[in-house]
Amino acid sequence: ISLVMGPCAGGAVYSPAITDFTFMVKGTSHMFITGPDVVKQVTNEAVTQEELGGSAAHCATSGCAAGAWDNDVHVLLQTRRLLDFLPSRFWRIIPLLLLVFVYQY
Repeated sequence: ISLVMGPCAGGAVYSPAITDFTFMVKGTSHMFITGPDVVKQVTNEAVTQEELGGSAAHCATSGCAAGAWDNDVHVLLQTRRLLDFLPSRFWRIIPLLLLVFVYQY
């Protein structure tokens, strides 16, 4: 479970990208390997941080993020909600409502 609550660039992006659940904050969270300045130099295409790796891009296009919320507090509350679904011991059955949680975005 990863929470991206601000910019995340370079090698640090690999960890949240491969976790099972990644939650982001709308408008302030960004995940990308390299920033807009390098993209501009290499491809001569101007992109914003939000277009390149914002929460909308990762929730709708890349699928790296499971959800995005309006602020840090909402992200933390949704993380707590997700943890409530997980079993406390390995022999307990995971509730089917977990699937509903993931696709609620």
